[in-house]
Amino acid sequence: MLCASALAVGFAHAASQTPAEAIQPLGVFHRGETVARDGQTWLTLWVSENAGTARLARSRVRVAQVEDPIVDDTGDGNTGEDTGEEVSVPVPAAGGETPLMLLRSGRIRTGPVRVATIEERGADGLPGYTFRLNGRESRLDTQCEPRPTPASEDNGDVQHAVCRLILSVGGARQTLLEMEATRSAGAALGPWVLGHDAAPRVLFAGDLDRDGGLDLIFDTSDHYNLSLPTLFLSSAAGPDQFLRRTSEHRAVGC
Repeated sequence: MLCASALAVGFAHAASQTPAEAIQPLGVFHRGETVARDGQTWLTLWVSENAGTARLARSRVRVAQVEDPIVDDTGDGNTGEDTGEEVSVPVPAAGGETPLMLLRSGRIRTGPVRVATIEERGADGLPGYTFRLNGRESRLDTQCEPRPTPASEDNGDVQHAVCRLILSVGGARQTLLEMEATRSAGAALGPWVLGHDAAPRVLFAGDLDRDGGLDLIFDTSDHYNLSLPTLFLSSAAGPDQFLRRTSEHRAVGC
């Protein structure tokens, strides 16, 4: 059911114009999931092989029709219409860099990008990071608060919670993401499981908009079969915020 509903969202996207603020991963997607259009110019985030340096550069995007192995396979070894969409950009022959993401925003421009150092501190499957950028340390921690189990599920075997991914800088904090969680409550408590076996993770941390603050590309998915890379920019933040979500891209695996 998830695949059908998520694909429906993708088809709705396809009917609209490419938004001014947008994020587009590279790779193969189901029809309707791509925001980029063939021949458009986007900013490509290039990351060095050791992830120590990065840059933003304009690229002409190629969106090609390819076989979608999930949708197009007829089951007898033959395929019908190729409905998949492969998003790519030209890669320099010299190598040494990988195109990580395509971005559109009036808040970013071409040129070098400062990359944050990242220390992963996750435990029991819950995300946790320390970022260091421009001499400043930030922490992203997951905090889970148990809540009453719904009466319809109250058999004593499962415990419910609300988990928040909180960005902390000094003594100030901002919740970037919130999702439901469950864990086994049998003879021993199990680890918290976010959403539908989700694994939200940071894809990039650095100063994309060059205002000195930390920016993130963060997969905020709440389902194991859903990809949801999301762009958070410090230059778009409001009062009492470090970051604001400016765009996201939704794609399913099946």
